Amino acid sequence: MRNLILGTAGHIDHGKTSLVKALTGIDTDRLREEKLRGISIDLGFAFLDVAPDVRLGIVDVPGHERFIKNMLAGVGGIDLVLFVVASDEGIMPQTQEHFDIVLLLGVRHGVFALTKTDLVDEDLIGLVRKEVEEMISDTPLKGAPIVPVSTKTGDGIDRIKEALLDVSRRIEEREAGSAIRLPIDRVFTVAGRGTVVTVTLWSGRIRSGSRLVIQPEGIEVRVRSIEVHGRPVELATAGQRTALGLHGVSREHIERGSCVVSPGDFEPTTLLDAEFVLLSSAPKPLRSGTRVRFHVAASEIMGRIFLSGSDKIEPGHKGFCQIKLEQPAVAAYMDRFVIRTYSPMRTIGGGRILDPLAERRKKVRAYESWLRRLAVENAEEAVLAHIMRRGLVGMPQLLPHVNTGSREVAGIIEQLLERGEVFEIASGVYVHRSRIEELQSRIEELLRVEQHKDRLKWGMSKEELRERLGRIDMALLNWTLARMQTQGRIHLRKGDVRIGTKEVELDPEEERARQAVTAALRSGGFQPPGEKELETEVGLAPGIFQKVVRLLIEDGRIVRLQPGILMHVEAIAEARSLVEAYLREHGKATVSELKKVLGTSRKYAVPLLEYLDRSGLTRRDASGVRTLVH
Repeated sequence: MRNLILGTAGHIDHGKTSLVKALTGIDTDRLREEKLRGISIDLGFAFLDVAPDVRLGIVDVPGHERFIKNMLAGVGGIDLVLFVVASDEGIMPQTQEHFDIVLLLGVRHGVFALTKTDLVDEDLIGLVRKEVEEMISDTPLKGAPIVPVSTKTGDGIDRIKEALLDVSRRIEEREAGSAIRLPIDRVFTVAGRGTVVTVTLWSGRIRSGSRLVIQPEGIEVRVRSIEVHGRPVELATAGQRTALGLHGVSREHIERGSCVVSPGDFEPTTLLDAEFVLLSSAPKPLRSGTRVRFHVAASEIMGRIFLSGSDKIEPGHKGFCQIKLEQPAVAAYMDRFVIRTYSPMRTIGGGRILDPLAERRKKVRAYESWLRRLAVENAEEAVLAHIMRRGLVGMPQLLPHVNTGSREVAGIIEQLLERGEVFEIASGVYVHRSRIEELQSRIEELLRVEQHKDRLKWGMSKEELRERLGRIDMALLNWTLARMQTQGRIHLRKGDVRIGTKEVELDPEEERARQAVTAALRSGGFQPPGEKELETEVGLAPGIFQKVVRLLIEDGRIVRLQPGILMHVEAIAEARSLVEAYLREHGKATVSELKKVLGTSRKYAVPLLEYLDRSGLTRRDASGVRTLVH
């Protein structure tokens, strides 16, 4: 069965509740005060099967201006509107305000009922029809059915049902999705069932036993019973009016405006990025920083609206803004919201939430460019925009910004990965391709500059490179460097990075010096010439000798045991073999014993043995005796 939510709207005493009763047989005025005063004060609920396969859950809202807050709590999640205009009065102040609210909330389907036709003649009905046609002429509801009806005589009731069915057939049924969200509009206690909330299931599916969270309070609850239109069920799905019995929370801890949500998909917020439109009927421009009443889902919260790049916005215009709330709210990407003035209370505008978890903006132009991408109203574009803006982002950080559910976001990311628009640098951690390309360019530039400054240096260490890049995430750097190596753009050796040729290119004099140093140390064995002696023998310009030595050390051909003492790696390998063989046979040895094994003086034996300690071959105890490290 298709499940849709129908909301009523219209001026006070124009017959919304009477019409709902005539259609459904249900009196939605449940409060004693409503019965006494003959007006709706709070939300009422009913349902209507307009066809065997189409059920409308009805939210009947109050029309009095004093109860607009209650009206807004009920119409946030409706699929279509039953808009009521009395034939004996026509369009009235709350008619227009309710209609503005319906448009601001993005309702694009509806039926207009001209009620109380039994009180007027056909000419007046025709005049009111023209008023309604003019009101809706330049709106998405242009062409909606306008049906005269009388709840006294029953005339037109069947035509209303037919119109509702026809409109319902044209509405695309909302996808349930995996993100569960139910804004609470009523809370009460039932004996034997505990705390009960009534909600419109905006998205997702709920089963009995589901574990959910009430936000912004952060209370974990378990669903122990579900009713849909008064009947117990095991499963409720998006588009249904639902009553939930909750375990784990008492009535005093939650209120209208709270949301029952799936864990991880929604987070409370006090700062939102949005697209805002000021109604052409607004009495004056809205200045940035104005204190306003912010309505989203079933909640009303005070806050301030800060316009982007402007001190004010004129009636009939729209722009981007940030909304700073005085209390946390639960909102989602592309939620519709309504703004009312603080005092006197009047609806002046509304719009769409682009980022429910906004950051304080810095560069307005870049900020607006990003928001224009979000305003496209496309979940894939939103996911891509958030990954691009935030650099590295994991699924837990991404979900509350997009709110379409983990399964849907995972599917979007899989497609983006296949197209190469994003990369997964670690399990569940993503980065946009443009970030990688920018980072690669910066790495190449840094390496070129560094190697130009010191031509005889093989490369730059990863740690130094990371520091020069602003201490970026090491996992991101390693992934990027590995990618660049695969592409042949850089070379990696141990902890160093090089661009260009794999080996340092030496001029003839430098090559002669390298060979001379290598030969002298190789022939020196365990008693090599000192650095000063070598420098004099090679005869290079000041500073060049040390760069040649550093290059040989980086290449792994020689080792500096300590300042002034260099040794060829072949000698060190031989020393390692001799020491290891001796210790395996004797178990332990002193410096004097190992000095004899190596056939060298204490001057070279001590730093050589300390090097073998550092390399993990041997261990020296407090008395100076060495053993093998096993």
